[in-house]
Amino acid sequence: MASISETQTVRLKTGPTVIYYGRLSIPNNEKSGDTVELSVSPVEVENNETEDEIITDPNESPPKLAIEKSKSLFIDVIVKNAASPVNFTIQNYRQSKNLEGLESAMTSYFDSSSRIPLKFGDLILHGYYAVKYTYSVDVDVKDKKKMEQRWVRCRIMKPFNENMPILTHLIDHGIYYATEPNHIQQLKRSYLKTPIQSYEAKLHFIEPNQLQFTPEDCRRFQKQVEGKPFCGIVAKSLQNLKGEEKISIILIDTTSREGAKDYYVHSNFSQKKQTARKNFIFT
Repeated sequence: MASISETQTVRLKTGPTVIYYGRLSIPNNEKSGDTVELSVSPVEVENNETEDEIITDPNESPPKLAIEKSKSLFIDVIVKNAASPVNFTIQNYRQSKNLEGLESAMTSYFDSSSRIPLKFGDLILHGYYAVKYTYSVDVDVKDKKKMEQRWVRCRIMKPFNENMPILTHLIDHGIYYATEPNHIQQLKRSYLKTPIQSYEAKLHFIEPNQLQFTPEDCRRFQKQVEGKPFCGIVAKSLQNLKGEEKISIILIDTTSREGAKDYYVHSNFSQKKQTARKNFIFT
């Protein structure tokens, strides 16, 4: 190989899944049209992180959150996305600080780093990525909201079409979010270590075909549970229509006044209120 006249850091794409950073060595005496032999070696980039730390294969999934499935154990959960008593999301309350720390680190990293924007061709369906999420938060002024942004983990879902916004599932929050490819980045390997923090759930003792929930029922349920912490018991592991895990859970409000009994959320939405509470049976 001829002598080297230039060495530079480059961004190399090998197929649709992985982008590498490397040191590219270019011979100085090759003529135009000649076949050029190039050598690429891993290099350290920002913050002294190696290529292995910078980029992950989007097919690589974070571990699932381990939820104890025993009636002798209680878990603390936060309820999110409360659509109805048989359709909501739970997060492990004791892991909320870890999730907050993860997303704070991701936001600081991706906002301060010089990242090359991704295009549709860089993405793969069902791949795991980081996405810049824009959302509204309440402020002190009545009925006023402000917009905030942070980077969170996501998975790309169908429909997956170049002529449409990219539909993502925010895996730690259980919601869907549409965005553009240039608001998506590949995850660092360290961002995969934290387990997925949300699970689809339903109230135990209540089956979807047991009764029809009215819009008023759903609004009442949402008002009672949305964003609030509960003591929970995982009674059963089910599957949703997509074949994914869904948790049948008993939610207990233990924040009642001193001397008052704990409140079982399902007791207000079941046709067999007293029977369900007395017959504390796991199926």
